[in-house]
Amino acid sequence: MPSRDPAEWFNDPNVHVDDRELLAEAKALESNLLQGGSRVGGAVWIILVSMVAGAFGGFTFSDEVRSSWAVFIGYLIGGGLLLRVLHPLSKRLVGQAVAWHALFSFFWSFLLAMVVVLGSRIDTTWLYYTVIVGSGLSIGLMYGSVNPVAAFASHDKDAWLMAALPLGAISTWSASGVQRAFDASSNPPWSEAFTGTMAASVFMVPIAILMAMISTRSNGLAKMATLYLHNENFTEKAIEYLDEAIGLSPRSADLYNLRGIAHSKAGNGDLADADFRKVTELMPRAAEAHMNRGVDFIRRGNFDRAIEALTHATTVNPKHATAFSNLGTAYQKSGDLDAAIESYSRAIRLRPRYPIAFSNRSYSHHLKGEHDLAIADATHALKLEPRLPMAHANLGHALAGKGDPVMAARSYRRALAMNPGHEVAEEVLNALEKLGIPAEDEDDS
Repeated sequence: MPSRDPAEWFNDPNVHVDDRELLAEAKALESNLLQGGSRVGGAVWIILVSMVAGAFGGFTFSDEVRSSWAVFIGYLIGGGLLLRVLHPLSKRLVGQAVAWHALFSFFWSFLLAMVVVLGSRIDTTWLYYTVIVGSGLSIGLMYGSVNPVAAFASHDKDAWLMAALPLGAISTWSASGVQRAFDASSNPPWSEAFTGTMAASVFMVPIAILMAMISTRSNGLAKMATLYLHNENFTEKAIEYLDEAIGLSPRSADLYNLRGIAHSKAGNGDLADADFRKVTELMPRAAEAHMNRGVDFIRRGNFDRAIEALTHATTVNPKHATAFSNLGTAYQKSGDLDAAIESYSRAIRLRPRYPIAFSNRSYSHHLKGEHDLAIADATHALKLEPRLPMAHANLGHALAGKGDPVMAARSYRRALAMNPGHEVAEEVLNALEKLGIPAEDEDDS
């Protein structure tokens, strides 16, 4: 896999993943993304599990649980049985994917209840609000940051976090207020369980509804297609998924954009152009569509139109680092190396940890004969992403240009060892042939 963290490469279809690793990732994702069953039923089950967790968490810190050994032992047995049956029961009722979401929700609901019950006992007003509101915000932030729904698009993840963050604080603040009112009066024995349930409900009911709204089959299909776009051998599979997704969500610009990328990778230029035009029709200021049209023109060798489309993308969104990097590639292939280096530099200024841009700028420096600068850029790209085959290849080009064929061959072989895409592999093999060096070290054969 290109990186240990998929978040660093998943949404960039230019990153190559070899067949074996891609299929393993697809197998792991498909059961979660393309789950069957009712989304409403899954949301209801998650809400019920969260309410039970809230009640259980509240009761855990109540006086009643410590009132006698019999109650305490019964609590332990009940808790053990609950944890033992929760996952298999959830899996049977709502499927594997929702079962994991239910476990995830159980943990955070229990934590919310604990904060409410313990925090409500703080007498100092400023400390009480600090603990209650601060803990609620922290739980909302943590829950939103490690969302359990893999089918989220990037904007959906933002919506998820923006919902979870305030809901955490609202749930702890409102439920702790009720608990303090109970404590100031008769404080019935069920009060902690009630306020724990309340905190879990205030937090999880809107979250579960949002999850049901976002976890659509079309989003799942799009995510699977995005994965398959990382290997040209699976481009047709990506198109198949996206055709179905667009049939379900025909007004989604994101889906047309993805299918345009897939058609471009498959060499279907006219179909790609039609999809990108559909994106601009649905979202006139969609920089992504203009960028992907430019990338398609690069694949077709039409560099002037590529530069035009990519320049327009950077005008629509001047902070789009990927668009500037692709613009650099268009300039490089058209022969304007100074403009290419400037575009790559703009991309790097926008995203300092951008290994692909460093790697591409390295190649432009190499073509200009600036081999020391090329070596520095390729080395930095590999520092950011050691498993980037193109960076190893470009380091090899720079070393070869500087007159060090032995070290160049070593870099080329490292690129081949990472199972690069067809174009990179062919480029590396041609470079080794020019050096008169075999692809495999003779000492290893």
